[in-house]
Amino acid sequence: MPSLAQARSAAAALGGQVDGAEREWRFQVFTVCDGHDSERNVFQLRHVAAAAPYE
Repeated sequence: MPSLAQARSAAAALGGQVDGAEREWRFQVFTVCDGHDSERNVFQLRHVAAAAPYE
């Protein structure tokens, strides 16, 4: 998935959800966000951030 925004759309189309951008956080080189599938199981998405690692 090229972006967390696209993952939000895909998850919603399949009955799940990915938390909004206000709930994202940075960890090392990643932007991270939680989501839930249609059965409310938690999953985590990570996207490589554009900024330099280990800020």
